[in-house]
Amino acid sequence: AADDSETDGSEIVEVICDSDVLQTYKDQKGVFYRIRRGDNIKKISRRQSCDVAAIFRANGIRASTPLFAGNFLFIPFDDARVLKFMEKARVIRSRRGEYIWPVEATATRPGEPAGPAYTVTSIFGPRGRIFHRGIDIRGSSGQVIVAARSGEVIHAGRYGRYGHLVRIKHDSHYETWYAHCRKTLVKKGDLVVKGQAVALVGSSGHATGPHLHYELRLDGSSVDPIPFLQHGD
Repeated sequence: AADDSETDGSEIVEVICDSDVLQTYKDQKGVFYRIRRGDNIKKISRRQSCDVAAIFRANGIRASTPLFAGNFLFIPFDDARVLKFMEKARVIRSRRGEYIWPVEATATRPGEPAGPAYTVTSIFGPRGRIFHRGIDIRGSSGQVIVAARSGEVIHAGRYGRYGHLVRIKHDSHYETWYAHCRKTLVKKGDLVVKGQAVALVGSSGHATGPHLHYELRLDGSSVDPIPFLQHGD
């Protein structure tokens, strides 16, 4: 069984059962379910053993809301199900702030001060009809993107809607993704160190303007990268 004991706040505890990561969304614990082709809300409710009304409330949707294959729904757990999940789960521990921000603060308009550092323009989680699997960080076209943590480049190049993408494997569990790049500065197989330039901010792929789409993946599952990033005092 997983040990989800309290920490001193400097550690992040991730609980995984099979390929599901126990996450907190809107103050509820649960998992994100990837919608399959042919799914409807009743099928998902039965498969996930979760009341339809609870799924509606957790995701802010209704019966008339269309479901799209490949998108995600949050499946809320009650206390009993959390305990059952923990009995079969394994724990992966990480240090809070182990990753640095991959781009520096930029001004909103030319001549303006940079303002709050590392402005996040879109957060992790459901966003309208889609599930946003990372965060969007404001950046100017051509701005340097650096590796958030040391690791090995496992992809550098075009990747569908992500445009020019760099993926870095950090250990046996974690990867970071840097998407919509204007240009990649590394190649597959390169070993990079934290803070090394790996790409330039752009708007390649499915993007409306220059920014960095940044993801953190744990054993293939997307998790909110914000708690892992360094924050100032």
